[in-house]
Amino acid sequence: MKEWILLAGILFCTNITAQEQQKTKFSKEFSLVSDDDAYLLQRKDKYYTAGTFFTLNVAKEKKGRKKIIAYELGQTIYTPLKPINSSNNTIDRPFCGYLYLKYAESIFTQKDAFINYSIALGTLGGYSYAENTQLFVHQLFGLYHFTGWQYQIGNSAELNSNINYAQTIIVDNKENPSFKIVPFIQLNLGTTFTNARLGTYFCLGAFEKNSNSALFNAGINKKRIPTKRNHELFFYFYPQLTMQGYDATIQGSLSGNSNSHAVTSFTNPFMYQQNLGFVYAQNRWSTKIEFIYQTKECSTQTLSQHYGSLKLSYRFN
Repeated sequence: MKEWILLAGILFCTNITAQEQQKTKFSKEFSLVSDDDAYLLQRKDKYYTAGTFFTLNVAKEKKGRKKIIAYELGQTIYTPLKPINSSNNTIDRPFCGYLYLKYAESIFTQKDAFINYSIALGTLGGYSYAENTQLFVHQLFGLYHFTGWQYQIGNSAELNSNINYAQTIIVDNKENPSFKIVPFIQLNLGTTFTNARLGTYFCLGAFEKNSNSALFNAGINKKRIPTKRNHELFFYFYPQLTMQGYDATIQGSLSGNSNSHAVTSFTNPFMYQQNLGFVYAQNRWSTKIEFIYQTKECSTQTLSQHYGSLKLSYRFN
């Protein structure tokens, strides 16, 4: 039920602006992202169980280039396949929670490219309140309760950095484009995640340049900038390959595990993921809906992963 309540809210907010024109520039944007495998009507949690992200984006300008500063509060929750775990033998993916604060900057160039970098400070283990969040949500919607959280990854402070680069390499029509290909490179280095990811966006529909597109949270501007359309409406396919170096949500913290009962595992060296998404943006509101497939993250994992992601953004001055 929770997935339909959130989806109905997203559709309502976007529909109320369906006939409006973008007559005003907006320099700030607040967004909420919710990831959950329940959005695929599976009626069960597993692996990457849930993620919730609150982000404030602020448009700036640096040496004539558009710049967006982002402040984000996020929480991710990970659990094994089985909800009842009376011993550590049934845990195929470690219990873990990650709570963080992140600062990020995105700088856009005239060649339809951008670079994004960030730094995040967070915590693993009980201090992430992952168990409390899952228990609250499951009680609220009458779902089953996971047992086995006593085996979760222990408490530790975490510091992570990230850098991304993307640039459009193919577009079918510069004046009125309907298809484009955008390679995307991502590097993560930190005490929680160390990996490298290479993927490519294949976009089809009505979209703006990367510097003004909701696909990259760029629908805000410090000053008025002409756009090709009064809205965006497009689909995208985003396959990606990740080379995993270290994942503390699976292997435990690099600083040592304060939970002597914690169950850990080993990451698979390579992981494939594909996202199929839909974006609609007009005036103050934008929406993104994604369906994600992901191969096994760790060596003990029984199944691959499927989950959905819903995003709602509101722009303002």
